[in-house]
Amino acid sequence: MTTYFPIRYQGRIEYPTLAQAKAYTESYRTQFMDRENPDKGWYKFTHSPQVEALVIGGMNKYFLVYAYPPAGFEIACLDDVPGYELWRGFILELLNTAPTYRLDMATYREGYIRFRARKVELGY
Repeated sequence: MTTYFPIRYQGRIEYPTLAQAKAYTESYRTQFMDRENPDKGWYKFTHSPQVEALVIGGMNKYFLVYAYPPAGFEIACLDDVPGYELWRGFILELLNTAPTYRLDMATYREGYIRFRARKVELGY
């Protein structure tokens, strides 16, 4: 059984970099992806003791990567919440020159609302 601990108040969160998200995606694609139903498959990687990375999909050569602390955050007051990056998301496109991925969208660049809208555009 895995025990999760929340990120301490004002603690630093080590989310995956773009290169790490690409590596998780390639590992998922080659080892765990459901080839018959790529929109139904997923695999969870342990990025660090406090952050997990979930890779989803493969539909139309697009993959979603979500990185998040499974136990959440400790906060001192509600006013602190807007300052936190609660999760990080990447949408990666597999190019024809596999295994090369292009960053289509990332929450740290475009924000959560545009990320979710792009996810819906792709059919996820």
